[in-house]
Amino acid sequence: MNSLLPSFSLSRRVSHEDAKQDHIHLVLGEWFIQGIGNDLGAFFDLLGPAPDLDNPSEINTNLLTNILSSLPIEQLRPEIFGWIFNRPAGSLDEYTELEMSRGGSGSNPSPGTPLATGKLYIHHSPAIGPHCDEARGRMFRLSLFLNPTRFLRHQRCPPLVGEPPETWILPPANMRRIAIPRRTRVTGESTDADIETSLDGNDNVILGRRHILFSRAEAWPLHLRRYLQATEDTLQSEFDRVANALGFHLNGPEGYSRTPYYSLQQVETYFEFTHPNPTQLVRILQPALESIGREFTSREYPVSLIQSGIESNSRTLRIQLTAGTQLRVYAKTTHRIRFEIVHDVTHRSVSTLLHAEEGGYTTQSNSELLGWFRLLALDAANKINEVFSTLENRTTVPIDSADSYELIAEIFATVRNAHRAKQIIELLVEHGCLRVGRSGTDFLPEIKQLRRQGILENVADTNCVTPRYRTALDTLRTQAGLPALTAFE
Repeated sequence: MNSLLPSFSLSRRVSHEDAKQDHIHLVLGEWFIQGIGNDLGAFFDLLGPAPDLDNPSEINTNLLTNILSSLPIEQLRPEIFGWIFNRPAGSLDEYTELEMSRGGSGSNPSPGTPLATGKLYIHHSPAIGPHCDEARGRMFRLSLFLNPTRFLRHQRCPPLVGEPPETWILPPANMRRIAIPRRTRVTGESTDADIETSLDGNDNVILGRRHILFSRAEAWPLHLRRYLQATEDTLQSEFDRVANALGFHLNGPEGYSRTPYYSLQQVETYFEFTHPNPTQLVRILQPALESIGREFTSREYPVSLIQSGIESNSRTLRIQLTAGTQLRVYAKTTHRIRFEIVHDVTHRSVSTLLHAEEGGYTTQSNSELLGWFRLLALDAANKINEVFSTLENRTTVPIDSADSYELIAEIFATVRNAHRAKQIIELLVEHGCLRVGRSGTDFLPEIKQLRRQGILENVADTNCVTPRYRTALDTLRTQAGLPALTAFE
């Protein structure tokens, strides 16, 4: 299994710094467009995809009536049309919404479609300006469903992905889906058991060593900020493109303008752990999970690719922990279990976490919006830790023992300093543990990291390896000269 991710253990405690976001529901606004005659209809029509300009019958359809009343046919070049939204239907007075292009159905959207879904909602607004008797104004906002995990899966990793994120030289963010593999090799072996596959065939999971390094905790805030900014910039550039084609001017008397705001509706925050049989683990945890929340539901989902040893259905557990907060537990891949906290930010009990008044989940500052994700991550980590503490006393989970190479790899991946990681391993081999105040005095930051990752646990001021790694450490202590370390030097 992948040693870059923490292994599952009920003795593990998570940190908000390890949290990542999956689905985010965000309302983005607000634009005002003021136009004369059919220019408004042409504005929304040009947001849609290009027609077949070589087909006269398509050129003469009612879909292009608004555009042809504003632009001559010789200007209808493919580049003046869009790629994010579907074409609107009906007459201008009937326009109420534009759906963003999905380019496919279910979990297999087509390459080239946007890395966001949702709708643009259009509604009437009082006309303003010197030609108010002729103008027809529209206000519009976007109800967006974003997914930072999916976004990251479709980005190109920098060459030195293992270096600190502040040293990365990143290309412009890609906002279109690309063709990506649905499975990745976990180790250098060739057996089916060493292939990690998304159980639902979806692309909202980070697979592969380079992308896992790219998405590590210290880099996640960078990716989240980059995704939100790229989404906003891409949408704004689409509106600018159409406005320029029609001669509108941003903030002009007969153009269009924007008053930025962000209204957060729902956020899914997750933590992932490796396990050799996550579908079976979910079933083991179910009896204890059924009793910890207000409501409990379970649903079976067919897996998209059945492999040897993998059950035919993946069970998703949903537990309503508090009003506005739900826990979801499910197997995400053939080697990974996901614990997810879903916050309904519109609920009063959740919006108060944002230090806002009731209903105060709207802001004009994207910096404040990013701060809200951190506050929700803090609450999600606390709730996951409470669940783990409860389950630890009620459930016995078969121990998945790591081998010596896996122990070494996870210490190196956690500490991220080869020299200090080697010193820690040598101390563990020599003493069997790290004692605070003695051998562990100089390694307090690393000890805290190793505890958080479930590699060490504190017992009477002594830091010992957790049960999963005890056999591995015993093996290392019997190997004179630590031959296993040479592979990591």
